[in-house]
Amino acid sequence: MARSGKSKASRDQRKQRKAQRRRTRKERRHSRAAALPGAALPPWDPVTEGIRGWAWRRGTDFWTAARLLRERIDLPDEVWTEARVAALSTEVLVEHLARLGVRTDRDSFCGMADRYQSVNDIVEEVWAEVRPKAPLAVLDHDLLRLATRELYRRWVDRWPCLEDVADRWGDGLGDEPTAAAVLARAARTAEELKVYLADPAVALDDMILGVTGLMGWFVTLVDEAEGAALEDPESALIAIPPLEMLAEHFDGDPEGQLDVLRALATVWTANDARPLAAGRLLAWSRERASCAGVVALAEAWRVNDPECAPEQRAEAFRMLQEALAADWSGLEVLEVASRVEELERLPMG
Repeated sequence: MARSGKSKASRDQRKQRKAQRRRTRKERRHSRAAALPGAALPPWDPVTEGIRGWAWRRGTDFWTAARLLRERIDLPDEVWTEARVAALSTEVLVEHLARLGVRTDRDSFCGMADRYQSVNDIVEEVWAEVRPKAPLAVLDHDLLRLATRELYRRWVDRWPCLEDVADRWGDGLGDEPTAAAVLARAARTAEELKVYLADPAVALDDMILGVTGLMGWFVTLVDEAEGAALEDPESALIAIPPLEMLAEHFDGDPEGQLDVLRALATVWTANDARPLAAGRLLAWSRERASCAGVVALAEAWRVNDPECAPEQRAEAFRMLQEALAADWSGLEVLEVASRVEELERLPMG
């Protein structure tokens, strides 16, 4: 992911992020059985369609497809896979890239990796500018991505490419037996992401949006944390550190912030730490002049539910009023005025 300053997302960017989170949630509901190596494949010609064609047929991204095809031993010799590319010498990999119009060496590649943490971005932003404009053959398209990733693994010491982090997250995810195990895996992925965040020029929300597997990590962490908090509150506590990391670094998207902060508030509240949730999220909103924190509290506390305690509803109401009066960011996107009007019609202590 290229270095970028942290700025407010445009309306179109917010819609894009929201749509992608919805797609990822939909894929999660349907993907576990379909993603198993033994699942029936739709008609696919490896030679004419390559990995990208298989990904398109399965409705997934290139790297997930490459991972799921990792164990296939029946593919024709001319089809590139991760294992076949990994078996090549570095010299041969460099020669293949040169044949495809990309000339590189270790020093220039590592300098580029300081700015780009994602193989996708290198291929789509850097290589696309230097190689001939003629479209690549199907199998050469696969080779370009696979060879770039393999060189990243061999040459770059500063950090792994984000696709490798996403790979470790997704590999075997469907075999995890419990929500607690999924959350433990999500926490390990969060620890891996910290190496990038030591560089203030790296934006976490850009990393997540740019790599499909990491968007899946984000959505799973939020959804599983909220679900575990309601069913087995103590098991959800492991989600607090990665959610706090997201709350600190995830910028520019009020709806994405709301997802993270609501999950945090839900976990804290379910574990009898409602005052902590109120204090931390109100402080978060005040520090950033953003209403996402107080809206998250209102949603986590289910303030529109008749069973919500009136005094708890009143506390959330006062926070939302503060957000309106201070004109914090996100008021329109998160519909704060409408939320206040609805609460005014409900009993409060």
